[in-house]
Amino acid sequence: MSISYSVNELINKLNTLKKEIENETNKLLDDTLDVAETNMKLLAPVDTGYLRDNIEQNKTDKTIEVNCDYAIYQEHGTSQFKPQPFFYPSINIAKNYVNKEFKLRINKAIKRSGLGWI
Repeated sequence: MSISYSVNELINKLNTLKKEIENETNKLLDDTLDVAETNMKLLAPVDTGYLRDNIEQNKTDKTIEVNCDYAIYQEHGTSQFKPQPFFYPSINIAKNYVNKEFKLRINKAIKRSGLGWI
């Protein structure tokens, strides 16, 4: 009895894995933007709601923008009032989300590619 494995089959599975990882990575980036934006809006101090309402993500550029002149002063404070951080705490939450999700999603991609034996 012999065991064999086609190199062409391996190449096809590796190509599939590459596509699966690209898809998972793009989904993870989009999901991470959602996590960051949601948390920024939850943590943003609200008086009129202008700051919260001007936190927006751009999934094409994979960015989050806070289009509010006084956002920096809310985040870091001034000599007249203490900081009310919303941006960097949300980025840290998003980083933790990526760290947790990345391995899970890559493992799913490996299984879907047919290379689950790796």
